Amino acid sequence: MQNTLAINNRIIFTTTKKRDENGFLSADKRGRHGKQKRVKTEIINDIKEHIDLFPRVSSHYCRAKTNKQYLDGSLNIAIMYRLYVENCKRNGKEYAKLSMYTNILNTNTNIAFHVPKKGSMFSL
Repeated sequence: MQNTLAINNRIIFTTTKKRDENGFLSADKRGRHGKQKRVKTEIINDIKEHIDLFPRVSSHYCRAKTNKQYLDGSLNIAIMYRLYVENCKRNGKEYAKLSMYTNILNTNTNIAFHVPKKGSMFSL
């Protein structure tokens, strides 16, 4: 019968393991995950306040076209996150993961890291 249906022993084993006491298969659970853990509002506000501590500059060349703000080119997300964690530990506060910090920086702010265009070796 296995050859006729082109199935192997693993499929039979898995199917019999998923049966309930009435002989019915349980519902497919693929793609169903538990509820996501909510990040506390206090942590989100701490991240936003920390990002606001860094000095920003507006673009010199397209100031009239955009309101995007730029951080110093020597900064990056990893450095900012490390400073954020150090600050939280110093103050005895709970802190978020790097992915949450990055998500808030990218979605809730209009900030980019300054890459100088004038004098760059890639400018045409």
